[in-house]
Amino acid sequence: MTPCPKCQGRPVSGFMLVNRGDGDCTLEPSRGCSVCGGTGEITEAHAAHYQTARRWRRQRIDVGTDTLRSAGQRWGVSPAVVSKAENYGIGDPWIFERMAAELAESTESEAQRA
Repeated sequence: MTPCPKCQGRPVSGFMLVNRGDGDCTLEPSRGCSVCGGTGEITEAHAAHYQTARRWRRQRIDVGTDTLRSAGQRWGVSPAVVSKAENYGIGDPWIFERMAAELAESTESEAQRA
């Protein structure tokens, strides 16, 4: 196990105000970190997937030519599956392999242009 890269091993706990739009707010328990589920730790494989997905997401946003929908169509999954993978590092291992392959292709393309 390794410390969670999102919360740095210190998952948020406590309470939060929730406004449901009906004019009333309620105080509810916090859910903690969305990557580790509030444990502060994740497996080595999950950490590797999370890091790959975050790099892929940064590149996708920086380049601005790819969307969650287009990636989902390319891979045959819904945009929600791609979003869950890139934000939480959760999903089938082949998704992270595709992300890593696309990152490698992008790096090669940039090197050839230089």
